[in-house]
Amino acid sequence: MIEIVFTESAAGSLKQAQHYGEGEYKQWCVWGTVSDDTPFSAEELEKIKKEHEARARADWEAAVPLGGNGGDVFSLGITWSMGDISEGDTFAKRMEVLSALYKFYPENIANPAAEEIIATADKNSAKVRERFAKGETMRIWYSENPDEMCGLYWLMAQIEEWQLEGEIYLIKLPAFYEERVSVVFPSGWGEISPGKWHKFISSQQKASAHLVSVLARSWQELQKENAPLRAYINGKLQSVPEDFYDWFIRKEIGKMSDEFREAYLIGQILCHYQLGVSDGFLALRIEQMVINGELIALSEAPEEECAYHRLLKKVK
Repeated sequence: MIEIVFTESAAGSLKQAQHYGEGEYKQWCVWGTVSDDTPFSAEELEKIKKEHEARARADWEAAVPLGGNGGDVFSLGITWSMGDISEGDTFAKRMEVLSALYKFYPENIANPAAEEIIATADKNSAKVRERFAKGETMRIWYSENPDEMCGLYWLMAQIEEWQLEGEIYLIKLPAFYEERVSVVFPSGWGEISPGKWHKFISSQQKASAHLVSVLARSWQELQKENAPLRAYINGKLQSVPEDFYDWFIRKEIGKMSDEFREAYLIGQILCHYQLGVSDGFLALRIEQMVINGELIALSEAPEEECAYHRLLKKVK
């Protein structure tokens, strides 16, 4: 079976899930560093370690391996929710988007990473088409994360363009689910641990040819609109303006002191709102606020650090 996901983190987790729980559990080493000002005593740290190990063992023993092999898993995610999508099945415009998102990283990291993501998606797309044409079944894992939803719509448009017919199954990640004594609100499949994937198999549904066609036409409409962003709103993928998420950024800025670290602000936004956007996108919007005069950059990031590791100041 061809397994489709839309982020590299989801692909890595799914590959592990294929055989997670097979055989006897093996204890994994936990690496980490402890500073002198840690709020935990040695006894408390040992207790935390044992609790973590107990949960890991329980997850392993409760897991149901999905089967298959790593060669069945393909990531086709190239930040489809952002930027120009007017092109068809080529990825030239995607390079422009990734370059913008990674501009805040050191050049020796940013450019090679963007190029590798594009090359991998291009290669994976060709392999998926080849295997699907030979009659293999396709299973697509998606969620309400805008990149994953856009990836699903884009892939449906490709399948219709390929003029290929075959079995396609869809599994949508719930917006929330209960786990032990907590409720989890995942922002995408990349947050699902290897021992949890099997729990969602029961929600698998077969995609009809009509559904493929409808989603393909929806993607074509989005291509015509070619807005700066796309967001999943009230059950529908919508074109939205580039400042769509600025309200959330400004809300968190309002909670900051007059001077604050941009990296901390970005971390708070990602943690509190789970918007499905990346740190690079938030950095782009914050940079626009600096350009507009809403914020002042008081310092530059240290060399070899992300450019958003700098000090900002509010303009009163």
